[in-house]
Amino acid sequence: MKNFTFFFLFSFIFGVSFSQETHYVNAGSFYYSPSDLTINQGDIVVWINDGGFHDVNGDINTITGESFNNPEAFDSDAMNTVGGEIYTHTFNVPGFYNYDCSVGQHASMGMVGSITVNEQGCEDDNSFIEANFGDFFINDCSSLIDFLYSSYGYSAFESCAWNGAPMSDFGGLTIGDICECSCEGVEEETTTVVDIIVGSDDHNTLETAVITAGLVDVLSGEGPFTVFAPTDAAFDALPEGTLDAVLADMDLLTSILTHHVASGSVMSTDLSDGMMLTTLNGTELTVLVDENGVMIDNAMVTVADIEADNGVVHVIDAVLIPEDGCEDDDTVIAGAFQSLSTCAETISFLMTNYGYSESDACAWDGDMGSGSLFGGMTMFDFCECSCENVPFPVFINELVVNEKEIEMIVDLLGRKVEFVDFNKPYFIIYNDGTVSKSMVIKQ
Repeated sequence: MKNFTFFFLFSFIFGVSFSQETHYVNAGSFYYSPSDLTINQGDIVVWINDGGFHDVNGDINTITGESFNNPEAFDSDAMNTVGGEIYTHTFNVPGFYNYDCSVGQHASMGMVGSITVNEQGCEDDNSFIEANFGDFFINDCSSLIDFLYSSYGYSAFESCAWNGAPMSDFGGLTIGDICECSCEGVEEETTTVVDIIVGSDDHNTLETAVITAGLVDVLSGEGPFTVFAPTDAAFDALPEGTLDAVLADMDLLTSILTHHVASGSVMSTDLSDGMMLTTLNGTELTVLVDENGVMIDNAMVTVADIEADNGVVHVIDAVLIPEDGCEDDDTVIAGAFQSLSTCAETISFLMTNYGYSESDACAWDGDMGSGSLFGGMTMFDFCECSCENVPFPVFINELVVNEKEIEMIVDLLGRKVEFVDFNKPYFIIYNDGTVSKSMVIKQ
């Protein structure tokens, strides 16, 4: 709570009176009047004897001998004093009540009644506010809360939690106790990782994606979460049509977004070179730390450590693409050769007997002079694991670029690929940060 000094002195009234109404029911010869009564929680009912010998029984039904099953039971002694109070009861438990007169045959003669007790809603005790702040033209709860905000910068939560300190107190009460309606639903303000994204001018696309994927509630939860947040410019750098295609594919969108979120609150000081972070997608992100800064896979961290109450956000300059798991389809090899049965064995054979480089072996389509033995595929296509870390011998626009290391190849939908098809366009990302859209052709 912020401290402040008032420039005036005034007395506080500690007692707070809340509205409580008293209702009267008359009891006479085989009647209660009114027989059906609706009151509010906390109200009082007084039964007055008009004449005769009567009681008020809200416990056991005199006619059936079974319990009324009222929200709370009540009953009184019988009395016959004309004008006297038969019974007085304060109804603090809301609900529907039945009762009767248990004297003689009074109940069976129609001397029964019912009371509906409505749950007490909220109430602003503006009389308290006016009595204490009226001299300063503050006459109700809303005006007081506005005053505390405009004069002292109090949030709604801080205003409702104010107990009068440091000048005085309200007898153990807070403004929230006195101004129930004005403070109803007011909660302590928190900032989530979603709030940071929504409040950023540079993350409109990410905001749209998170909302579309239905991840707002998840990322507004307790967490903590570490979010690597691509900027709008990062999404704009994706191939044309990629974003629309991803937004239309809920599974792919969720996969990509959760690939940007790790559990825990990982600050920049917690990151180390070579560190692996497991994402909510179950995939892993590789951390690279050098003199140029921090890289998360292919993305540079441009703004770090934007803290939220449920985690931290790091701004990055590229969209992170989750990698698919690799697989070697050795059945292709076994079906093409009699003496070779696995991808690894075939690569080794080509390198040993024909002087192939590892790249050449993975790019081989099985053509031994009479056409491809692999149905037009190269070993890059079906030997994913064996060729996973092998540089692809790319020839772009008939120019060899092996000397320029390729960081990543992405298809036109923005999906990272582990192997490429000839005569098909791709976006090629190089280790120096440059990107080219190129047709990969066979040499």
